[in-house]
Amino acid sequence: MACYLLICYLSVVGLQANYAAVVPLRFEPETDPNLPLKSPAPALQRVTPSEVVAPTLIIVPAPGEAELAVTTTPVTDSLSTSETLTPAAPTLAPELQPWREKLLRLMAEEQPWLEPELTLAELAHRLRTNTSLLSHVINTGCGQNFNDFVNSYRVVEAERKLQDPRLAHYSLVGIALECGFNSKSTFNRVFKKLTGRTPGEVGRSKS
Repeated sequence: MACYLLICYLSVVGLQANYAAVVPLRFEPETDPNLPLKSPAPALQRVTPSEVVAPTLIIVPAPGEAELAVTTTPVTDSLSTSETLTPAAPTLAPELQPWREKLLRLMAEEQPWLEPELTLAELAHRLRTNTSLLSHVINTGCGQNFNDFVNSYRVVEAERKLQDPRLAHYSLVGIALECGFNSKSTFNRVFKKLTGRTPGEVGRSKS
């Protein structure tokens, strides 16, 4: 009798083992009915090479907090290809500002513009610098080229002399030579360029 019961027990165990081998076991995770169901992960969006999108910031809320959504917008160029930008006017670098002040002080005190043959090299020599630096200071710091810069001093002096009653007997050529011009034609051309009128149109005072 005992042998018969043992044989039946072994048969039952064998059947269970065969069933387990054929049917795989499935384990279901335990879920808490109080927790909200998770939404499926969003599908990946294909981005074309011509569209640049800023990185997406994902904020995971703590339990009980409201979900925060952060959206992104494509980065686009605000200027059309037909638009152009006008470059700003150049400004003198801070390290060159002392050279501009030194130049203006020399022009006011020594008045080298009274010399008809004044050159950029001669003026640079008096300032103890080179022509490249001096030209850059005049162009950028004063907004003029060398000739107009020097002639502007001569024209201001010529206007003063033309209106001085003590010099009423001076001819226009005499005024021009007194102010650093080397000819009447140059004097007329430069004076017209910088003032918009000729020297003869300036009202001269009577002595």
